[in-house]
Amino acid sequence: MSALPTDTAGRTAIQPIGRQGESDSPLLYLHCGIALSGNRWLGDETFRLLSFEGQESVSEPFDFQLQLRGNTDPKLTPPLSFDALIGRPVTVGLNRPMSGEAPDAAARFAQALRTGNAPSMSFYNGIVGSFAMDEPGVYRIGMKPALWRLNLTNRYEVHAQMCVRDVIADLMRKHYIDYSLDAVSGEDNIAIARVQDWLQAGESDFEFLRRMMSKAHIYYYFKHTGNGHTVVFANRPAYPQAFERPLRYTYSAIDELGLQQDDLVFQYSYQQSLTSTGVNGRFAHQENAPDEDPIPTFQTFGAFTPADPGELPFNQYRTYQYGMSSGTVREYVRTTASTLAASGRQLTGSSTCAAFRVGTQFSMRGDMAEGVSPAPVRPSLENQAFVLSKVTHQATADGGYTNQFESTDAAAMLTAFSVQDTQQGGILAKVVDMAGRGPTDWRYYEPANFDPATSRLRDTQAAPPYLMAQGVYVQFSSPGAPSQPVWVKLSASMNTVPEIGATVLVTRASDESELPEVQQLIAPNGSLVVTPSGWTANTHVGSNYSTSYGDGQSIRYGLHSAYNLDRAVGIVNGAYESGQYRDTSYSQGASYSYSTSEDGASGLLSRSESYGSTYNTMEAAVTWSKSTIGNSTSYSTITGDTYSQDEIAGTATRITTQNVVNNVTTTAMQSSISTTGMNNSVDTLGMTTSMSTTGRSAGVALTGLADQVSLTGVRTDTSVTGKSENTSVTGISEQISATGSSESISVTGTSSQTGVTGSSTNINVTGTSTGINVTGSSTDIGVVGSTTRMNVTGSSTGINVTGESTDVSVTDEETRMSIHGMSTTVDITGVGASMTIAGARISMEIVGLSVSIPVVYIYV
Repeated sequence: MSALPTDTAGRTAIQPIGRQGESDSPLLYLHCGIALSGNRWLGDETFRLLSFEGQESVSEPFDFQLQLRGNTDPKLTPPLSFDALIGRPVTVGLNRPMSGEAPDAAARFAQALRTGNAPSMSFYNGIVGSFAMDEPGVYRIGMKPALWRLNLTNRYEVHAQMCVRDVIADLMRKHYIDYSLDAVSGEDNIAIARVQDWLQAGESDFEFLRRMMSKAHIYYYFKHTGNGHTVVFANRPAYPQAFERPLRYTYSAIDELGLQQDDLVFQYSYQQSLTSTGVNGRFAHQENAPDEDPIPTFQTFGAFTPADPGELPFNQYRTYQYGMSSGTVREYVRTTASTLAASGRQLTGSSTCAAFRVGTQFSMRGDMAEGVSPAPVRPSLENQAFVLSKVTHQATADGGYTNQFESTDAAAMLTAFSVQDTQQGGILAKVVDMAGRGPTDWRYYEPANFDPATSRLRDTQAAPPYLMAQGVYVQFSSPGAPSQPVWVKLSASMNTVPEIGATVLVTRASDESELPEVQQLIAPNGSLVVTPSGWTANTHVGSNYSTSYGDGQSIRYGLHSAYNLDRAVGIVNGAYESGQYRDTSYSQGASYSYSTSEDGASGLLSRSESYGSTYNTMEAAVTWSKSTIGNSTSYSTITGDTYSQDEIAGTATRITTQNVVNNVTTTAMQSSISTTGMNNSVDTLGMTTSMSTTGRSAGVALTGLADQVSLTGVRTDTSVTGKSENTSVTGISEQISATGSSESISVTGTSSQTGVTGSSTNINVTGTSTGINVTGSSTDIGVVGSTTRMNVTGSSTGINVTGESTDVSVTDEETRMSIHGMSTTVDITGVGASMTIAGARISMEIVGLSVSIPVVYIYV
C-alpha cells in the first residue's frame, strides 16, 4: 500500500453542524473555538469538544489535551489544512451553574470569543501546539501557552544595560506575548535595582527566561479570557481571588435538575513537613582586577531569618562582581525564608470549582448549605487563605468537571523552594598567613609574602601510602564556614602558590578523589614555585608577534641573593619618577649570555639602530673584552662638545699592531696638556706621511724624563701654521735622530719661541739636508747655560734671506768647533749691527779656502 501524498497528509474535511452562536448551534457544556487567519473562528459547529483535561503548575507552561468530534466528509472543499491550525489561538469554555434565566450557552461563548468575557463561564486560552486526527471523526489538540514558543528558538545575544524586569519584558515583546510585571516593583526589588549586561549564549529563550527569574525569586502564572491569556510575573505574595466567596467543604451529588454546585471542596488533606529551620545568607562582592591596583579581594554581607537559624539552616550563598549591600541581602534572605515557609505547609484536595487557576487564592468555611448534612472543615483551616500552586483539570461533555489541586499558605511566596537554590561547586576564599606575612606593597613582593604548607594524605593500600601535598591556608567567604583558616590542596596542574591575601576559587577535584583544592586564582600579582627542584620549564615552538604599550619597573634578585628590597624599590621608583625613562630596572647577580649567528663569525648576528642620548655609569674590579673582527667600519659625528677622562692607578699597557694606517685629522683649535713622569716610546715606521693643518695651536708640555728613539726610512712633513706659540721646559732631554733623507718646508707667518734648557746634548747625523726658511719676522732669544754642539756636515748649502735681523747672543762660555769640507757662505745685509763681548775667547778656524767679500754701506 502506497503512502499518502505529502500534500494531502495534513488535511481533513469536516461538515459543520449549525452556525456558531445561532439557534441551530448545538447545546453543549464544553465549548471550543479555534481562531483562523482572517478573523475567522472554528467553533462548536465544526468541532464538538468531548473532553478537556490537563495540568498547570506555577512557573511552568500548562499542557491541556482536547478530544474533539467532527463530521468528516472528504467531498467538502476546500479541505482544512493542519498548517492553518498549528500555532493558532484556541479557547475552551466551561458552563458554570447560573441562578435565574440564562442566555444560550453558545451565544455566551461566541460573545466571549469577541469580547473576552461572558457570564457564568470559565475560559482556558492558549495556542494549538499539536493537532492530530485518529479514526474518522476523532481529533485531538495539544493546547499550550504562547510562552511555550520560547522553547523553539535560541539566541546568541547580549542584553545590554537592563535589569531583570527589563529583560523579561523584552523577551515577551519579541514574541508578542501579553504579560504583566505589575507585581515586580519597588526600589529595593533586586529585579529592578541591578542594571547590567546579560549574555544569552545559545540557550533557548525559555531557559534564558527561567535563569533570569531565578535571580530575583520571580514566579509566573496565567490569567485566561475568552480571546487571550496573559503571563503574570511576580516576586511578592500578590494573588487574586479564585472565587468570590469561601468554598464549602462537603459532598453533594448532582441533583435531579443536572446542575452541579461549583463551590465545593469534596476532599482535602493538609500536610506540614520538616523543612530547614532558617535561612543563613551570605553574599560576597568579588572585586574585579581591572578596578583595583592591589590584588582583588571580596567583601561579604550577611543576614539571618530568623535571628537564630536553628540546627538545620539553609546556607544561601551568592557571589557578585559589583553592587550588593546589607539591605539587599536582608530583603533577599527574607524572600527566601518566605518560600521556605510555603514549602513546609501544603493543602491538597479535589474540588468542583472550575475557576481554580494557579496563582489564585481561596479559603474554606464550615457553614453548610441548606439541606446538606453537616461536614464542617477543621477549625484550624477555617477561613485560612491558600494559594494554588498546581491544578489538574478534568471536564467532559456530559457536564462533569472536577480538579485536583495543590496549594500553600497565601501569605508566603509561591516561588518553589529548593536547597539547591544557592551557588554550588565553587567557593571564594582568601589565602591567609600562618608563618609568613602579607605584602605591604602590591607592586613588589618578597619571599616572606608567600606561605605554602604541606599536608599528608594517606592510602594504606597504595605504594607509597602517603602523599605530601602542597597547599595553602584559606578563609572561606561562604555562610556556615569555619572561623579558623582551612588548609586546601593546590590543584594537580599548579606548581606555584599565590601570595598571602590573594583570592582563590576552591572546588572539588574533578576526579574520584574529590579533594578540595584551589582550582582558580583570581588575578594574583605573584607566585612561589613549590616544585621539588624549585624550577619550572616553558618551551614554545612557533613564531609570534608582540606589541606592548606601557611602562615598566623591574626588580630582579638571584635565588640566593641577600636582598634589600626597599633600596631597590627606591632606585627604580626614583629613576622612573624623574619622567625621563619608560622602563626602569634593578638587577642583582651575575649573568651569562652566548650568541652566535647561523653561519658563525661570517654570518649576521645583529643589527641595531639607536636614536637618543645614552648615559652609562660602571664600577667594576675587572673588565675584559676580546674581539676578532674581519672588517671594522666606524663613523662618529659629534655636533656638540666631547669630554673624555681616563684615570689609571696601575699600569696601562696598550699594544697595537696595524698593517696600514691612514689617519686624517682636521682640528680647528686644539689645546693639549700632558704631564708624564716617565715616558718610554719606541716607534718603528717603514714609511710615514703626515699632513697637519692647524689654525691655532697652544701646547704646554712638562716632561720629567723622556727617552725617545725614532727610526724613520722616509718622512715627509708639511706644516702650515698661522700662529704658533710653544713653551717647553725640559729637565733632561736626550734625543738621537737618524734620518736617511729629510725634506722640510716651513712657512711661518709669525713665530715666537722661547727655549730654556738646563742641559742639552744634540747629535745630528744628516746625509743630505736641504732647508729653506722664509721668515717674515723672527725673534729668537736663546739663553744657554752650557752648550756643546758638534756639527759634521758632508755638504751643506744654506741660504738665509732676512729683511731685518737683530741677534743678541750672551754666552758665558762657548766652545765652538766647525769643520767644513767645503763651505760657501753668502751674507747680504742691508743694515746690520753686530756686537760681540767676550771675557775669554779661544777661536780656531782652519779653512782650506775662504773667500770673503764684505760689502758695507755707511749712511750718515
